[in-house]
Amino acid sequence: MKKIRFVFPVLVAAAVCCLLVSCSKDYTGKEKTHPVFVKAGSAQNSGDYAGAAKLYEEFLLVAPKSAETHMRLAAIYGDNLDVPVKAIYHYERVLELRPDDTVNNDNIRSFISVLKKKLYEQLKTQYHDVEKDNAVKAELEKTRKLLDEYRTHSAKLRELVIAREKKWLAYKKSVERRLGKGVKAPAAKAAVNSVKKDPAAVKGKTVEKKDPAAVKGKTVEKNKGGKKIVSAAGILGRHTVKKGESLRSIARKYYGNAKYYKLSAEANKGKLPANLGVRVGQVLEIPRLPAKR
Repeated sequence: MKKIRFVFPVLVAAAVCCLLVSCSKDYTGKEKTHPVFVKAGSAQNSGDYAGAAKLYEEFLLVAPKSAETHMRLAAIYGDNLDVPVKAIYHYERVLELRPDDTVNNDNIRSFISVLKKKLYEQLKTQYHDVEKDNAVKAELEKTRKLLDEYRTHSAKLRELVIAREKKWLAYKKSVERRLGKGVKAPAAKAAVNSVKKDPAAVKGKTVEKKDPAAVKGKTVEKNKGGKKIVSAAGILGRHTVKKGESLRSIARKYYGNAKYYKLSAEANKGKLPANLGVRVGQVLEIPRLPAKR
């Protein structure tokens, strides 16, 4: 009896091996003619995915290059048994066996990409380091607190800057109110007042009356006619150059004649370039009109 029990499994195994080998016949492309492949398909259709996978794996022993079998195994391992590593392997075998199948290969590559992400998540969960994770969380919390402190400090600095800007604007407005917009500088006012007081600055007239102030510190020069001209000591006033003005126009304004521009050029020697050009905003000394001898 014991011998019968021992011999029966051996005979069954031999029969299965013979069936699988089937006289070394290659069933690639003829999968549906093999009883193991047909049985595996029935198990898959009935929901026995583990049994179907086992049978398909057995069928690969007689048809290792069967792309159809690899495709079915990849689908079962990826969609039903949640074994992404085996699904990836069988999908890659399909790409190797059917490299020219441009219609399906793009989809298979997308499946492999999704399965790799799934495998990563599984491995991450399996080999998760709790202590390291806690240390990272503690470091993140510490960084978060530092960021909160920085935000608070930055907000205070911003408020301080805004307050100082407001004070500066208030001070600026008060200064503008005191000075008044468009008011001439004190030197310019003095020049205007001097022009009004000096009879020599009357428009279009030249007064030859001797100026008592010209007695001291007078400078004697000769004009083109050989006559001596005495420049009075002191200045008539100061003038701030405006846009479009020149030494000639300034001389015409103060003396009534542009020919006296050389007096201003001489009085402001060192302030003017060689071409006697003036710039806007420049303050020039306006000498008194010389008296003739």
